[in-house]
Amino acid sequence: MRSIIFFSILSLLLPLNFTESSENSLKTFSKIITSNQKEYGINVNGTREPENIELVIENIGEDDIINPDITIDGKWNWSTVESIVQEIVQDSYTDEEKAMAIFQFVRDKRYHWQPTGDNHSDPIKYLNVYGYGFCGSTGKIIDIFAKVAGLKSRYWGLAGHGVAEIFFNDKWHLFDGQTKALYLCRDNKTLAGMEELTKDSWLIERTLHPVADMWRKSHLRRARDKTRTKYSKKNFRKTVANWYATTENNRCSDTKVGNFHKMDLTLRPGEKIILRWDNIGKYYNSFLYNEPPVYANGKIIYTPDFTSNNYRKGLEYERNIKSIADDGYGPNLHVDSCITESRKYRVKNDDAGYIVYKVKSPYVIVGGKIGGNFYRNDNYGDMVRMFISFNGQDWIPVWNADKIGEIMHYQDIDNIISPIGERPKYEYYVKVEFRAAGYGLDPPQESGDNTHAGINTFTIETDFHVSPFSIPALYRNLNKIKYFDESTGNHKVKITHKWNEYNGSHYPNPPENPVYPEDGGLVNTYTPKLKWEKAIDSDEGDKIIDYGRTVENWTGSSWAKESEKGDKIDDYRIQISLRPDCRWALTSNFDVELNSDKCEFQIPQGWLNPEQIYYWRVMAKDNNGNWGEYSKIWTFKTK
Repeated sequence: MRSIIFFSILSLLLPLNFTESSENSLKTFSKIITSNQKEYGINVNGTREPENIELVIENIGEDDIINPDITIDGKWNWSTVESIVQEIVQDSYTDEEKAMAIFQFVRDKRYHWQPTGDNHSDPIKYLNVYGYGFCGSTGKIIDIFAKVAGLKSRYWGLAGHGVAEIFFNDKWHLFDGQTKALYLCRDNKTLAGMEELTKDSWLIERTLHPVADMWRKSHLRRARDKTRTKYSKKNFRKTVANWYATTENNRCSDTKVGNFHKMDLTLRPGEKIILRWDNIGKYYNSFLYNEPPVYANGKIIYTPDFTSNNYRKGLEYERNIKSIADDGYGPNLHVDSCITESRKYRVKNDDAGYIVYKVKSPYVIVGGKIGGNFYRNDNYGDMVRMFISFNGQDWIPVWNADKIGEIMHYQDIDNIISPIGERPKYEYYVKVEFRAAGYGLDPPQESGDNTHAGINTFTIETDFHVSPFSIPALYRNLNKIKYFDESTGNHKVKITHKWNEYNGSHYPNPPENPVYPEDGGLVNTYTPKLKWEKAIDSDEGDKIIDYGRTVENWTGSSWAKESEKGDKIDDYRIQISLRPDCRWALTSNFDVELNSDKCEFQIPQGWLNPEQIYYWRVMAKDNNGNWGEYSKIWTFKTK
């Protein structure tokens, strides 16, 4: 069923609301790994693709694990631009195939939404952390990937738009990852470049732009005056054509392939990273924009073991600290020396005992909480408190214990870590400080008792913003998984995959045969109406219907709620290509969801050439929002 991935990638990566919840089966698979490379398999059953829920990588050993990562079927090694490009072009041999593969990858792994103020022209950050942005960063990323793939490429900044050009077959060809449109020259077979598009606006005005609706909505949402209505659907194509025609504003530049964001991560003993496909409503936002329609949240959770001196491996530094492993006394961590009766009037910050941890995330941090089990003996001079810092020097107080005895407390740090409007943060420091006083006792003790203040357990929980497209996802059938890291010491890593298997309705079957023209047939017109047999769904009661698969129709809880409340229409998708394998459509006009219950597609005037063989195929969607497989590839030839 892997052939449907191209068109249903979001339905595999994002959590769906299955209406038949009794037919869902929650599955968990865990694997203990004791080396820096390990391959294993997971077989996913069910009648349709699973709902991926969670992927956890946990260090349960005694040494750091450096840069742990996972690929599934050779995909999702997105730590460097080189590894991303290798995944993209692994089945491409010609420059044209490489260019189209790059375009399709960028087109399908991101969507149009307001940039956050972070560096969205960094492809590593763009794809792993966010998964959305505007045209400029999208064009630059296509340019960067093309250069890394060994292709000649460049970036064009237009008056209100940004695109990339890639050189192959002795000419430049334009790729617009934002509008997702493919513009053909008037020969109806060659992908156009800037030179043709600036001189011939008809090439743009005749072409379908798959994201026109979402583009219009997002711009109008930010509109401050009526001039923004130029993005209306009616004249969107003319607006795009005008961007190219105003050549005095067109600027060509060479995007540099430089030092990009690093997805480095070190898991200390007792630390784990949790990647989820859903979200808890926390997202990075520096410009006061609305919540993105598609994003996910993950967590880095660190719980050092204070019963062993191994906790010191994860520290930045400590001062005046003894552990239960050092002297046999509790709390598990306490001060080495306390403030005595003779020194109570000249207490300085240096008299405190403290531990400092650094949290570093490859994903932008959007919140978290810190806390644990603390101990404070009395109110005379014993103290326990927590701080946050972003440079390890200037400390922001977040909590000061005001109770005595054992205290279980967790402090939310969302507003400190990620307040709206501030620059993105990828690291911070946590300090726990405690003092034990020897004075105030009856009788006063000059030596004091260093066990009067301390900590038994402590957890740092960090929330981050992650693109769900970047998380290694399981598919139905056998998944070949590879774990790897850069550690050379002892290993003990626990990997956990969690998913829902769906055992309800099946995918609709593809149409069996073409009706007109017959496979391999000849057509006597350049505007034929292609017809095919009606798709059959194997589940009784289902019919072919449109629930809207695209990013634009994702509501955060289900696909296309508005469609559910309104008309429900039969839906097919057709693709027409010059390639026998239909690897990509000839134009975006020939890669469309029909939104119609009719098993036919009218080819418009002006797209077909004489004596040309065309390859085409069709897929169907049922009333549960499931796309089936493509039909066999059929052919026809024009007279």
